Amino acid sequence: MKTILDMRRRKVLTEQQVLTAARYHRNPTAFRLAPTLHRIMHDIVISEAPLETYEEMRGWPARSAKAIISTILFAMEEAQGDHYEPREEDRASIDDLREKLDWLTGSDVVELAEAMQEHDLTPLEGRMFLILRHQIGKWIAPEIVMRRMYSDRLDADMPEPKLFDVFLCKLRKKVAAHYEIRRTWGGPIMMVELSAADGEPLAAAPERRARAGRSA
Repeated sequence: MKTILDMRRRKVLTEQQVLTAARYHRNPTAFRLAPTLHRIMHDIVISEAPLETYEEMRGWPARSAKAIISTILFAMEEAQGDHYEPREEDRASIDDLREKLDWLTGSDVVELAEAMQEHDLTPLEGRMFLILRHQIGKWIAPEIVMRRMYSDRLDADMPEPKLFDVFLCKLRKKVAAHYEIRRTWGGPIMMVELSAADGEPLAAAPERRARAGRSA
């Protein structure tokens, strides 16, 4: 997904296109594509073929791969009924509201994908991680974290608190090398960087552990 995320940063792809690419990356067989288009998507999204090299291999004009990938992703969205193009006069306000909502709920596609890749997280674990990291060093109620994680659900569809505790436990283990997740008994949660928690840089942690082992 590095190529796709880079295209998003360069404003070549929309957020919805990145989501479509992520779904394809997870399960290519979920999309019905002509063999030629399937091969292009597989080479770019899954095999991470460099765009310039791929253009040369295919005999495409220079800098044409981005437009082709964008067009294929739009077609994939339309085939699944996901395509929506807001009016120009509405775009600024929609983008602003979406950016604020994504920050609160940990749903920014690029940030979420990077967190998932860096810490080997599932999508929901990634959202929980971003929600806590956006409030790093501050206590936050678990009810608020859960409501932000499941912001697209009605109250009646909210999961049991026990499931939240399971996610928190798994997340704590996966990010333990870089972050500490603190929680008072049944109370609020706070994420802190290990450097801030230990009073020393992350790079010094292995040396500190080695000293502790020798002293023992």
